[in-house]
Amino acid sequence: MATAFPVSAALRLKRSDQSAVYTMTAAWQQVYANALGYAWMFAAGEIDLTNMAAGDDVEVRVSTRNVAGGGYIVKDALLFEDQQPTN
Repeated sequence: MATAFPVSAALRLKRSDQSAVYTMTAAWQQVYANALGYAWMFAAGEIDLTNMAAGDDVEVRVSTRNVAGGGYIVKDALLFEDQQPTN
């Protein structure tokens, strides 16, 4: 059965095949990468920091590569330090 969407196909979002639960086991953990020849929209992500304790640091970076084969450019970065609120 076909599903009717109220928006055009260009605006439909779907969950990434790379979506999963990741455990920080290294200095840097790549969570999502897009190597296709066309743009994708990153709509949202959830990072659970409830297990952080005093002395823990987590830096979250959003990077993009504007030219095929080029280097990544950091577009945004957030630093979380020590224990985080649970509510």
